[in-house]
Amino acid sequence: PVGSVGVFRRETGPEVEIGWVIHRSSWGRGYATEAAGAALRHAVEAWGIQRVIAYIPRGNEASVAVAAKIGMHAEGEAEFYGEWDLLYAFG
Repeated sequence: PVGSVGVFRRETGPEVEIGWVIHRSSWGRGYATEAAGAALRHAVEAWGIQRVIAYIPRGNEASVAVAAKIGMHAEGEAEFYGEWDLLYAFG
């Protein structure tokens, strides 16, 4: 295993979210983009989900790049567990 990627709904909110965590030893190989893209496509095509969000910590340029590569766009910022993160969305 090189990490974890998934589409899910938290108990704390109604939005469908996507997240990815890749082990540092596997960074820079495209795994996050490939897996997150597949998870997002599955959510949209198989489950009919129309909007998927991602909270990305400020300064995490690698995750911002992944979000952009899989077709997500910046929507501003949102409070996430007491921190202000970037909010990205698809749909």
